[in-house]
Amino acid sequence: MAPTLNVEGHRWNITHTSYIISTSTDMIELRATNVDSHSEFGVNGPNTAPFKALVHKDLLCFYSPYYRAALKGEFAEAKQDFLTLDLPATQARRFVSWLYIGFFLPKEFTALYALYVFGDQTENMALCRFVMSRLVQIPRGKNANDHRLSLTTIEASMKTLNMLPTTSPLFRYIVDNLVNHWDANQPFDKKMCGSYDIPKEALFQIMSGLASKPVPLVNVSSGPLFVALSKCPCCRHQCNYHDHESMEEWEATCGSIPNVTRPDPTFVQNTKHQTAEEQAHP
Repeated sequence: MAPTLNVEGHRWNITHTSYIISTSTDMIELRATNVDSHSEFGVNGPNTAPFKALVHKDLLCFYSPYYRAALKGEFAEAKQDFLTLDLPATQARRFVSWLYIGFFLPKEFTALYALYVFGDQTENMALCRFVMSRLVQIPRGKNANDHRLSLTTIEASMKTLNMLPTTSPLFRYIVDNLVNHWDANQPFDKKMCGSYDIPKEALFQIMSGLASKPVPLVNVSSGPLFVALSKCPCCRHQCNYHDHESMEEWEATCGSIPNVTRPDPTFVQNTKHQTAEEQAHP
C-alpha cells in the first residue's frame, strides 16, 4: 500500500488556520530587522515605527518547519518570547497578513522577491507558492500593451538571482521573465544594474532563451510587442513555479482549487527526468 501523501502546510489553508487561532493561546512577538526608510502612509505613518506583532506560535510553526524546529525544540529561540524576522517592517507586515488571511497586496517585484527568499530560508512552502502565484499575475509596463520590465525590476532580478540556487523556482521564473520581458532597446543604467554579477547559469539560460525566441520584437505605437501572454511561461501557469513534487501532490493542493491549470510535466519534480512515453503512461 502506498504511503499517505502528507500535504499539510503545502499551501495556506483556512481550515487549519482557523482551528489553530481558535484553540491555541501560546503567542510570540515578531519583530522586523529594521525600520523602513520611507512609509507607504506618509512620514508619520505606521511603517516608520519599529514593527512588532503578536502571532500564534502554532500558526507560525504549522507553515514553517524551520520555526517548528526552533520554537518546539532545544534551540535558544524556544526559550525567547520574541523572534526577529529577516525582513524590513513593510515586508514583515505583509508576512503577518498572509499568515492570518492567506493574502497580501504587494505593488512591486522587489517586495515579492524578498518575501520569497524569506519563505525559502524559513522552509515556508505555502508562502513561496503564494508569492510565485502573485508574480505570475503581476502586471508589467505602463499599459495593457506594454509588457516591459522596469529598470528597478531588472536591478532587483539581478540581485535576487545571486541569492538563489539554480534549482529554485524563483530562479527559473526570473530567467523566464528576463527572456520574455526585457527590452534590449530600453536605456540601460549600468551604474544601477551593473554592480550585480549575473550567475553564469542564469546568463547561459537567458542568452539561450533570447536566441530561441521565434520572432524579433515588433515596434508598435504603444511600445514593443512581446511574446503573446498566452504563450509566455512566466505569465501563464502559476503551478509551473510551485515545485510540485508529483502530480498527486498537485492534485491534493493546487489541483483542488477551481480553474487552476495543471503544471507542465517538465516542471514537476518526479517527471523532470522521465521520457515523453513515461510521462504519458505513468
